[in-house]
Amino acid sequence: MDLNELVTSLENETAPIFRQMEIAEEEIKSAMERHGECPPEWDEGGRLTKEPGPIWKSFKLLMTAHFPRPMPELLYRGYVSELLDRRVKGEDTRPATAAEMVFALSEVSLAVPLNSAGAGLYLKLMYQCCPDLIRDVLDEIGRDVQDYERIHGQEMAEIEERLRKKMLQKWRTL
Repeated sequence: MDLNELVTSLENETAPIFRQMEIAEEEIKSAMERHGECPPEWDEGGRLTKEPGPIWKSFKLLMTAHFPRPMPELLYRGYVSELLDRRVKGEDTRPATAAEMVFALSEVSLAVPLNSAGAGLYLKLMYQCCPDLIRDVLDEIGRDVQDYERIHGQEMAEIEERLRKKMLQKWRTL
């Protein structure tokens, strides 16, 4: 492998990671605006004069190294948004997010078909992560998340609870 091939290979390997970092920064900025958190400030000497808030300090919570491949951008934005909202509310950031569970259910569905409760949970979680996208899909098939919840609500809730616990990320704390 020559130097150009090595550099190209390295760029291809790291591009998704750097893209996720850009998205994380965009979502942090958006969450700060949404929740009214002001950015930190420094004086001319580089001394911190205004302490940053919880959203600004959350960057390291937003890693997805526990997945075999990067999340699609739409899911990653939902993942980041949920974690940042949890930080603002003082909630535990370790349990699985809706996006993480969607990602896992998607991976499972590639190996075996989801049963009706699994499919209903997938749609419910997708609705939490990407409401505009899933609303269009549900309209197209003439269904609603509540249709699945009426029939499989208890089982969906049990699967969701198991996934949140099983996919808990102990490292994800500040």
